[in-house]
Amino acid sequence: MGGQIMKMYLKRGTALFLSLLLALGCCTTSFAASNSSKKKISTIKLSVDMADSAFDDDKMTKDDLDSIIDISDSNANYYIESLSFADGSSWKYGKSATIKVVLEVDDEDAYRFYGVKGENVKISGSKYVESVSASGSGKRATVRLKMKAYVGDMDAPEEIYWSGKTAHWEKVSGANQYNVRLYHGGSAVATVSTTGTSFDLYPGMKASGKYTFRVQAENTSAGKTSKWSERSDELTIADNTRYTGTGSLVSLPASQQEGGSEYQGITGAGIGQGPTAQAVGGWIFDGIGWRYLEHGSAVAGSWRLVDNEWYHFDQNGYMQVGWINDGGLWYYLNPISDGTRGAMKTGWLFDGAHWYFLNPYSNGYRGMRMTGFQRIEGRDYYFDVNTGILATNCRVPDGRWAGADGSL
Repeated sequence: MGGQIMKMYLKRGTALFLSLLLALGCCTTSFAASNSSKKKISTIKLSVDMADSAFDDDKMTKDDLDSIIDISDSNANYYIESLSFADGSSWKYGKSATIKVVLEVDDEDAYRFYGVKGENVKISGSKYVESVSASGSGKRATVRLKMKAYVGDMDAPEEIYWSGKTAHWEKVSGANQYNVRLYHGGSAVATVSTTGTSFDLYPGMKASGKYTFRVQAENTSAGKTSKWSERSDELTIADNTRYTGTGSLVSLPASQQEGGSEYQGITGAGIGQGPTAQAVGGWIFDGIGWRYLEHGSAVAGSWRLVDNEWYHFDQNGYMQVGWINDGGLWYYLNPISDGTRGAMKTGWLFDGAHWYFLNPYSNGYRGMRMTGFQRIEGRDYYFDVNTGILATNCRVPDGRWAGADGSL
């Protein structure tokens, strides 16, 4: 009797097990059919509309991004989930920035992103964008827009005055360089370029007489220049006070008289070994590379904070670019001539081949290349412990899967 009962239960159990397998098979088939029936989205359409008004106090914050970035397709089946800066907390007027756009599908049961790439991102207002990268699958896609330096109409420099034989002027919003033209009587003597708001013009005063100057503001990366300022007041140089040293001001070629240049300041005897007595501080280009002078000497083998940007100089005193190793830690110095060449980068970085994350916090390790597991903007990522390269489309050491955008 007991054996018959046992057989009955086994029979019922087998039937139940087979029913469960059948049900699961149906569910699996149903899920696969549902996933394959979702409409694929591989093209993303965005619009970029720049305006001076988006920059408050010469910077744009994360909260202002929705005023310049939008979806340009009225029939789009996706929306912008978040906007942020990949390389910092704000965008400085007159400089470049990278904007991270995270998109999600409207209906997860009906649509999915598939094979999203940079070349599939269509942008209205692309003149403001230098490059695009994108990735995504499933319900989420990420687009990174490398924005060109933005400058609207530039004002001509004001508050033009002499202090001794040094020309001074007021800073112009969006300018990263100033062109200074020295006149002797009514004739131009030389035109020089500087990143500061003053310049010692004495080496150009080789004859007695009356001197004036004018200044033009420029943003070299945006290709924008202001009108030339009004002439300064006259400065009278007597015969016994004219410049008799070996240095001289560098005159720009005629083709560059109204534009940018990498010629800088004072040249003459000894320029290869160091500046003349008149060049006591600031940037100087000596034909080999950029150097930064402090009290007449070039900074060498160390970091310097200049105009709120960190720069590193090699043992010969030349500004470095690209990847550098300092004390066993890796940093990336902007190699692009966009107005911030040589400046230390922070936040997300795409070097043309891979994504990295550089410490954006001022905690003694700002700019350092991060490795291992990192939590960024509420999402987890893994960066190779040796190279710092972001892991994508692979399983990371703790067993989690890194998606196309690297998020775990």
